[in-house]
Order: sequence, then structure tokens, then C-alpha cells
Amino acid sequence: MEALKAPEQPAPSGRGQIWLRRIGWFGIGLLLLWMLAWVAVPPLLKWQLQARLSEVLGRTVTIGEVGFKPWTLELTFGDLVIAGTPAGPANTAAVPSDPNAANAAKPPKIEPLLQIQRLHVNVSGSSLFRLAPVLEEFDVDAPRVHVTHVSPGHYDIDDLIARFTPKPDPKAAPSEPARFALYNVQIRNAQLRFDDRPVGRVHTVESLNLSLPFISNLPAQVDVKVEPRLAFKLNGSAFDSGAQATPFAQTRSGTLNWKTADLDLGPYLVYLPESLPCGSRAERCRVICAAVRGAGERGAEGGAARFGRCARSS
Repeated sequence: MEALKAPEQPAPSGRGQIWLRRIGWFGIGLLLLWMLAWVAVPPLLKWQLQARLSEVLGRTVTIGEVGFKPWTLELTFGDLVIAGTPAGPANTAAVPSDPNAANAAKPPKIEPLLQIQRLHVNVSGSSLFRLAPVLEEFDVDAPRVHVTHVSPGHYDIDDLIARFTPKPDPKAAPSEPARFALYNVQIRNAQLRFDDRPVGRVHTVESLNLSLPFISNLPAQVDVKVEPRLAFKLNGSAFDSGAQATPFAQTRSGTLNWKTADLDLGPYLVYLPESLPCGSRAERCRVICAAVRGAGERGAEGGAARFGRCARSS
């Protein structure tokens, strides 16, 4: 009795072999293209971005590392720095009489305007046929911003404001807004430092965390992975918020929760006009509280707003 033999598979026809060969060569070519982009794009992008951003901003821009994943269209930038400008002396202290001490004095350190530890962008492939940027993820880790109020009406970013202020052109036709879509926006552990030298105060915003599901004027099918949240510390006072919204529902309802510890209003009293008819510290604090309450209640149009006690230092 002869052993049963497995049925032989028919050999692929000549046309089938050609298609298999084409698919194989296509896969090899795509893999080689990915490897070439993975190796060549980061240094090229770093070189171009540093040169072009420095030219546009008029400030030196440096980028530490650039990473690129061509198979997912993800870009990562590390240690991005925008240089600052000399903002003048921090105070008007007298010049030391000792010449040796004067020679040993070092010029004030110029703080960078912006430092970003890590910037991660995930570009959607739909950007190609939409002809507009569609970002599935936009993450910023540990940004540091330092702005100085040098003198009344002058800041160390006046040059940037002048560069980007559009010049009025009565003959220019009205342009349409730029089309874009940003999803899953997250800013983690940000710090803002505002040096107000005319009044001799430094205001800081620390531990700032911001999450936004999307900022878009384009319809796009992107998975939303984050919930809206804003939390930070302003001069040591903690603020926190959370929100739930149904942006695609007919009612467009939403809920915003805002929490804060006792807020010391003392550092902000110097910004009230001198002509304000309230001289005492308590009266000025009450003026600020009333302004905050009024702004919040006007902003709660179509909803409700509740404010608790406005704390102040004694």
C-alpha cells in the first residue's frame, strides 16, 4: 500500500512570479528609503532650521539633537534655545571705588529668551492631501521663558515685536486664516520668568502643565488622547483646573473646574493706577478681587460661575 502524498501546489505562473518580484523589490526600496531618511534628515533639518530661524528672528537659535522616524513621521527636537539680548543692568548700584573690584566685575549673564528641553511632533499623513499641517501629537517638555521689562514701555523682546508687527497696507486684499489642525497638545513643567525692573519685582510661573485635546479649523479623524487641563504656580500660589466638554454634541455643553490656594495680592498692588481712590493695602486688594470676579462672571456667558473668598496677605 503506497503512502499518501500531499497534493503538490501548482508553481506560480510567470506573471505571478513577476508580481512577487516587484513586491519584493518595492519592499526593499521602501526599507532603504526609510533608512536613508532616518540617517540624512536629522542633520539636514538641524542645519536648515538653525540658519533659517536665526535669520527670521534676528536671534541666535541652536538645536541640540534632532530625531526623525520616517515610518511614523515623528520629529523630536532636543535642547532648543533662542538667545536673549542684553537688557541692561538689573539695578543702578553705585560703581565700586576700588579699581581692581571694577575690573573683576563681570558683565551680567544674558539669559536665553526661550529654552525647550524636548519638542515632539507627530505629523499625520493626511497633511499631504489636505495641503495643511495636521499634527496628531504636539508635546513640549520643560520650556523656559524669560522676559525682562527694561524700562517703562520697553521690553527685551521689542525687536521681535517690531519684526512680526504687520505693516498696514490699504491695498492688500483680506486673506483667509491659515488652515491647521493640532491634536493632543501637551506642555509639561513649563516655567515663565518676568523681570519687572522698573518696579523691582520678579514674577514667576512654575510647574505649568497644559493639556488641550485639539486646536483646529480643519475636520480630521484623529484619536484624542488627552483631557483639557491647566495647572501652574504663580509666585508660589497654586492653581489647578480641569474640564469636560462635548464639542461635537448639539448643545456644546462643558464643565470647567478651577481650584486655587490662598492668593497673595500684595505683589500686584504696584500695578494699580496711582489715581485710584484707595490708598490702603486692604482697599487695593478689594479692588483687584472685584475686578477678578467681574471678569469671570462676564466670561461665563451662557453658563454659571462661582467664586469663593479672595485671599490676600495682611
